Amino acid sequence: GKQYYCGLYSEKDDEGDYIYSHFIIYEGKLHQKKLKPVHYFYPDDIVEEHNLEMVNTKYGLVIHIYVSNGNGHWDFGEYIIYRNGHWEKLKIPEWGCVYEWVKPEDTYFCRGNTLDLKTMTNTFAVYSYNDGCCCPTKGIVKSELTIDKNGFRAISSKYFPDLQE
Repeated sequence: GKQYYCGLYSEKDDEGDYIYSHFIIYEGKLHQKKLKPVHYFYPDDIVEEHNLEMVNTKYGLVIHIYVSNGNGHWDFGEYIIYRNGHWEKLKIPEWGCVYEWVKPEDTYFCRGNTLDLKTMTNTFAVYSYNDGCCCPTKGIVKSELTIDKNGFRAISSKYFPDLQE
């Protein structure tokens, strides 16, 4: 019987323009007028793109607040999970470090990853040093994920050289 709402709030910058400043996730019940804030999030970067998704995983209900500064599709957002009767922020590993041993030696990651809560997978495009950030040519690294008490964890990772599985 619970429902969740998101508020995206703005404030004026020094030039008098409105910029997005923070998110609040609220919890409420159907046909009731009161909402309870359950999570506050203040992005560290400028919010150019944003999106929210809520997925019921086998680990608990997860809300992903996607935030990007519009440059490179890196996700500067947060994941929060409802488990054991309360909300908690999930830790996200430094994916580049997690995958350093999986990708070929003379390659790198240029743009952000895609973490899919429905399939509990994470995918990164792999780039040659001659590639532009628009056009990866060296495949993908894909991981199966779990959520434990410390947050997301890759349980297996594999390199696919053909940009697909």
